[in-house]
Amino acid sequence: MKIGIDARTLYKPSGGVGTYLKNLLAELGSLDQENQYVLFFDAAPPGDLDPVNFTRRTLHLPFGQNLTTWNTFRLLPELWLRPVDLFHFPFYTMPLVKPGKSVVTIHDLTYKLHPEWFNWKAWLTFRPFSYRAAKAADRILTVSYTSREDILRSYRLPEQKVVVTYHGVSEHFHKICDRGPLDEVQDSYGLRHPLLLYVGSITLRKNLVRLLWAFHQLVTEKRVDAHLLLVGRTLAPYPDLPSLVKELGLEARVSFISEYISQETLCRLYNLADLFIYPSLYEGFGLPVLEAMACGTPVVTSRVSSLPEVAGEAAILVDPYNPQEITEALWVGLTDGRLRGELMQRGLERVKKFSWRKTAQETLQVYQSVLAL
Repeated sequence: MKIGIDARTLYKPSGGVGTYLKNLLAELGSLDQENQYVLFFDAAPPGDLDPVNFTRRTLHLPFGQNLTTWNTFRLLPELWLRPVDLFHFPFYTMPLVKPGKSVVTIHDLTYKLHPEWFNWKAWLTFRPFSYRAAKAADRILTVSYTSREDILRSYRLPEQKVVVTYHGVSEHFHKICDRGPLDEVQDSYGLRHPLLLYVGSITLRKNLVRLLWAFHQLVTEKRVDAHLLLVGRTLAPYPDLPSLVKELGLEARVSFISEYISQETLCRLYNLADLFIYPSLYEGFGLPVLEAMACGTPVVTSRVSSLPEVAGEAAILVDPYNPQEITEALWVGLTDGRLRGELMQRGLERVKKFSWRKTAQETLQVYQSVLAL
């Protein structure tokens, strides 16, 4: 059988969707030797995916190079001329006309449940076209049972149509025992202990304003001489964090890394951190939580959306709308040695439940069920 996949999100491998597709394809390439995969791009494809059963097609569109116009005006005619047996759309949307047997991945319903976190262009792209894709596709993949319930409730779909395939954790993320690489990255970025780390985009949904207030209370009320590092690129709409840092007098204690960093460097930062903090207000999955656990770092995260499902009992869970509760969790996470040891061990055990190979196996099962329709 020939399976087509919209592979355009591979251009952004540092984002959650790009990470998902990159790892899914790598595992499918080694797992499935029976089917042929055709990866579709709108520009020159990246050169780091070369399984023997993968081919690539680049489809240029001289106008409106975005999700929906490319799907409908360039991809759809190509599939009419050179059809595939099944097509997987890994990023919420598909052409206005169903191209045949189809699977779509809807990672979460943030755009529907919290439209205030999107600019109008993104909202107009995701909300109507994702709803259309959810209705038209033969199966929907999503990344947590929390997202599955959101999709079933919001779109009123039959339960068998929505299938959960969890994310995995890359083997790049692991505990480092050699202090040399850690000292190197610490010196490179001018970091000091105790170090709190956040990894993710800089946008309203990530709740970083309340994190800064909580960190301010940790420093001023708890008298903890700590450093906070925020790693991630800024996405609109976004809070003016540098101004808030200045207002709170935290310039010497808060650092930002906004440029792309390698997985090797990110792994070192996770290992270097004394505590990982992820206070997001809504997540479809929350992959950085597991990445930190894989590196043996205690985690504080939110008691909302999918985060308790992903973290289990291996993290301190907080109300993300309550800065005082976040402060207390940071304090306990830094000072309670027994709890820190328990969280480290639980985290290392927790991540064993998640693998990209399992993601690929379950995705392949969905492909096979759709092909059998």
